[in-house]
Amino acid sequence: MVYNGLENFLTLQNSINEVNICAKKILITVLIIFIGLIGFTGYIILQSLKAENASQTKRQYDQEVISPLKRPLDFSPYEEALSELTDDDIQRLHTYIFEKTIEDIQKSIIAGHMTCEETVLYYIHRIKDYDSHYNTVIQLNPNALELAKKQDKSVKSKEKLGRLFGAMVLLKDNIADMTMNTASGAYALKDLTTNRDAFIVTQLKNADAIILGKANLSEWSNFMSMPSSNGFSVLGGQTKKCLWQIRCRWFQLRFFCIS
Repeated sequence: MVYNGLENFLTLQNSINEVNICAKKILITVLIIFIGLIGFTGYIILQSLKAENASQTKRQYDQEVISPLKRPLDFSPYEEALSELTDDDIQRLHTYIFEKTIEDIQKSIIAGHMTCEETVLYYIHRIKDYDSHYNTVIQLNPNALELAKKQDKSVKSKEKLGRLFGAMVLLKDNIADMTMNTASGAYALKDLTTNRDAFIVTQLKNADAIILGKANLSEWSNFMSMPSSNGFSVLGGQTKKCLWQIRCRWFQLRFFCIS
């Protein structure tokens, strides 16, 4: 009887071992299939992104639509002040502004290396010089210079300013600002104004950020047609990619940055 019991125990143990081995084989097989599916899906996505990128590049450059209704930027509120900037001024401002953080710019303003007004003029100068190549700005805020002058008075009198003073902001053209048109790039809405600011705009203004203007976008936030050219609007024209690319090391995905 003891022998039979031991034999049954060993048989049961062998059966359990066989089940475990079988389960491991099944698990490994499932994992291999799962990894294979992930790899295949990633490959399909990668090829789709490459195809879409090539398609977008073709639409934006080789097949670019030139909008006859593109709204020219109005630099008239800034022309007089821009004419007084010398090359040395531009170089000095470039040193204190280009690729600097908001905190760096604020420190430079407080230290007297430049003013808020000059900061506005620096960005307007660059928009005037470069934006015709990229179509990134759709509208300028005619009041930005006056807002900067008020901030300069506050800095001079050592009044407390908001945490974003000296920061220049471009709003997407579907975000409401009472001082400018909000058209989402559409000609049909070119004269549309609102009786209030969007919540985010109110928050920015309360923090003393200066709204420099409106940025171009895919018209109606890309709810126009399929396929469409990303970054195109009738009022702003075709937004272009800048010349540099960031490549993901493993997957070689390309992300183009709007300048």
